[in-house]
Amino acid sequence: MDTMVRIAALGLPVVLALVLVACRGTSAAAGAPGVAAGLKLNHYVGCFNALDTRILSGLRPYMYWMDDPRTGPTGLETDPVGPADISPRELKVCEKSFTAGIAAQPAMPALDASAKAYLAALSRLQPLAHEASNYYAEGAYQRDGFARGKALHAPLWEALTGFLDASMRFSEALDAEVEHATRAQLAGIEARDGRSREFYQTSLMLEARLLLDDITEEEDFNVDVAGQRVAAFAAVVNEARTKVPHLRRGGKGWDAIDAPAGIYLAEAAARLDLMTARARFSDEQRALLDVAAVDTGSADAVQRAYEALAAAAPK
Repeated sequence: MDTMVRIAALGLPVVLALVLVACRGTSAAAGAPGVAAGLKLNHYVGCFNALDTRILSGLRPYMYWMDDPRTGPTGLETDPVGPADISPRELKVCEKSFTAGIAAQPAMPALDASAKAYLAALSRLQPLAHEASNYYAEGAYQRDGFARGKALHAPLWEALTGFLDASMRFSEALDAEVEHATRAQLAGIEARDGRSREFYQTSLMLEARLLLDDITEEEDFNVDVAGQRVAAFAAVVNEARTKVPHLRRGGKGWDAIDAPAGIYLAEAAARLDLMTARARFSDEQRALLDVAAVDTGSADAVQRAYEALAAAAPK
């Protein structure tokens, strides 16, 4: 897909809310299911959550005030916006955590390779984004007639689009490993405690996260896959509703999780209905449908519901 098309189609970047932790009373060295993998993934998730959303969210504001972002500013634009800033300290923190993640066991070849590429892309982008962000924020373009902005744009644009590619590949690899490790963690919890409150909380957030990727897709929305994700999340929500309130140490306060889970499920189902109907319509009808669905059924509405659920879930 062309870079411009990918940026235009870029949805709200997703913060990985599910961070694995060691099981009670168990160390990674003891070999508990999913623990060592969870500790390794935590090295990656911290940096990813701290920077990736901010960088990708800053792509469109930076490109949209130019006539053609591929050629850069002409010097006639008004109200330019720089890219998201990345400080030298933030880069050092990510270098430390990613280096630890790559070295940590178990080895995850696909993820570790994509992490190296992600860190390299971030390292290329950081000094350019930092300078450009300050340049536009401080209004220096008014003093030099965009001279530095023009000179910065070509290497900055190359670094931004390179980071976008690296981010997509790393995000896909990270999601796959988080799912694998979390399913191992779930198996360990169930073997130890049965289908406990901890089991349902972990399962609920895993299915919520997997659902988000497919249900918020814009360009390549797959009705069948999204429908399967909605059904899987609904199954966990409904089972938890019938089981958790009756657990000896599980029911108290479950409403704080169940309520946002129900809202998220309703928003996801509304979007599935919208996109199912959209697939049957002409381009003109789709445009009218999209205007009508300003909120309910939109990717933004689903994203907000997911973030509310993630905020309510125990950390």
